[in-house]
Parts: sequence; structure tokens; C-alpha cells
Amino acid sequence: MRHPLRQAFWGFLVAAIGAMGAVVLFMRNEPMDDVWLALLGGGSFVAMPIGLVWGVMALLAAIGEARLRSGTTRIAQWEVSPADWEAFRTLNTARATEGPGLAGDYAPRPADGRRVSVMFSRRQVIVDDHYSPLRRFAVPELMWVNWLDRPGLPECLEFGLLSASESTSVRTALRVPVPAAAREDGVRMFHHFQRVAPKPKVGLAFRRPWLVIGSSLGVAAVGLLVAGLAWLLQRAGHDDDALVFVLALGIGTAIAAGLIAAMVLLIVRPWRQRG
Repeated sequence: MRHPLRQAFWGFLVAAIGAMGAVVLFMRNEPMDDVWLALLGGGSFVAMPIGLVWGVMALLAAIGEARLRSGTTRIAQWEVSPADWEAFRTLNTARATEGPGLAGDYAPRPADGRRVSVMFSRRQVIVDDHYSPLRRFAVPELMWVNWLDRPGLPECLEFGLLSASESTSVRTALRVPVPAAAREDGVRMFHHFQRVAPKPKVGLAFRRPWLVIGSSLGVAAVGLLVAGLAWLLQRAGHDDDALVFVLALGIGTAIAAGLIAAMVLLIVRPWRQRG
């Protein structure tokens, strides 16, 4: 986010306009055309929450940016030369096309002969005057950290970010160039945010496949036992719809559990883990 304080102003302005529209709507005594009533009412009650959320988020970002710029929360800082910055811009554009979720979170501006400043705190970064939080449960949310090392190009920190749009989640990547002179600080930031980023969770089937297989086979055996008992009762002359349901349920449970055991056995191949 660039200029978060300005963004906060616009957000609160939108909320204020929405509130004014709602006040006018409720205080008006004369009847109003249904179309204008719908437009004024709908616009006001949409503008207020959107503007308020937008403004609060931007204001929090402005506070974080101000603290980072003042040095209060800063833990690392370096500058990128114009030549390295232009090489980074080329890398950033190419990297964005290499896969899903790698589109750039911001558009790096041309250097135009200036040195670009990078500042890190424990939870935020400012690069090329673009401010972004780097933590869990933020907007956007930090998901992963990577170190890019391409021959002939500046090394980069790469942060995977997750934000939400109106209908779905959006995954982007924020890349920060690390010049040779700042490599030690860059590596330190990599390890710092690697500890902060969420760790991928390995499913139980991969961690303890024999437990899953054994449990599934146990459930399958119980299903077969229940189905067998229902079948024996039917053969003994107990003609009841409930027995038909129990028989079908037992067979279905046994089949489903057996399929789970077979899938884990074929996909995970737990005997290789022991070997």
C-alpha cells in the first residue's frame, strides 16, 4: 500500500458521505421517488461499512509505516542502487509469469537515477515507498517466504501473500531485492520471517499411515460384522425395513473404509518410510 494515510482519508470520507446520505434519508419528511430512495439508501448503507473498514485498515497501516520510518520498530535497512533496481524490475516481471500466486503485489517504479530504500520491522516492510504487513492474520496475510538466487541478477527475498477480493482469495508475491552489500541482513530477514510464516501441515495419512490403514480396516471389519448380523437376522425371518437399512449401511461403511485404506497404501506407500 502506498500512502496509507491518504488511503485512510479517502476511506473515512466515503464512510462520512454514506452517513450523511443516511441522515438525509431518515430526516426527510417529503415522499421520495422509489428509484432515488433505493439509490440513496443502498448507496449510503454500502458506503458506510466499506469506507469505515477501508479507513481503519489504512489508518493502522499508516501508523505502522510511521513507526517503521521513524526507526522505532526498524530491525534492518539497506539501499538498492539504480542499476540493481532496474535488474530487479526485470526479474520481478519475469518471475510473476512463472506460476500461480507469483504475480507482483506492487509495481516497482523506475529508478530514474535514485537509490531505493528498503526498511524492515519484525512485522512490516517498506520497499520503494510501498508498505506491506508481513505477518499472520493481516491483510494481506503472510503465507510463505522464499529466497531467489538467479545468476547475474540481484538476490531477492520473496514473500507469498494472501488477500481477499469480493468473491475469492487472491495470492500474490512481494519481492524485495537484496544487494550484495546487504546480503547478511537479507539472510537474517529470511530466517526471521521463515519462523513467522505458517508451516505446511502434513496430514495424518502421511505422518502415521499405518495407523490410518489399521483404523480404516478396523472400521471396515465392524461394517462387515454389522452387515453380517443384519443378514443373519433376515435369514432367521426378521423381515424389517430397518434391517435392510443396517445391512446397506454396514456394506457401504466397509467399502468406504476399505477404499480409504487402499488409497493410503497406494499413495503413501508406508513400507518405503520404514525402509
